[in-house]
Amino acid sequence: MNLTLKTVEEFSRRHRYDINLSKSSCIRVDPKSPDPSPDFILEGTCIPPDTSTTNHGVYRDTKCKVNTKDKIELGRRTAYSLMGAGFSGKSGLKQSVKANLWSTFVVPRMLYALEVLPYSQADLKALEAFQLKTLKQVQHLADGTSNIAALSLLGILPIRAQLHKNTLNL
Repeated sequence: MNLTLKTVEEFSRRHRYDINLSKSSCIRVDPKSPDPSPDFILEGTCIPPDTSTTNHGVYRDTKCKVNTKDKIELGRRTAYSLMGAGFSGKSGLKQSVKANLWSTFVVPRMLYALEVLPYSQADLKALEAFQLKTLKQVQHLADGTSNIAALSLLGILPIRAQLHKNTLNL
């Protein structure tokens, strides 16, 4: 790891940009390892170990778990900010417009970086439950309506299929 930090330091000098050490942090992913964590040194300053960090909008902690609640909340906020009052009202946006907004903006924000993070089946079930509940609400369908109907009426892929598609495109 220190070799990587030396390479980063050399590259930053060569291309004349500064690395903000106050925003740099490192987390130990395998806390069960018997080796004590080594000191990571960047530009002569020791980077203290941390329990969590965010890099390019991807939250990581020592457990390497996906924060599903935050992903769902981000999807909910994105949907309501895009659709506003037309989200659940019958006099709002057309169904095709809602489906296009959902597929283009909401799903990519919810699934951002999931193709590279380890996720569980419980995480997928929670994301799929949120998608189905929201799509039924958007289409004014009863809660007892079949899940495949809610998806196929709008032509939207299930979360699991979208995630597999993103992984294959990686």
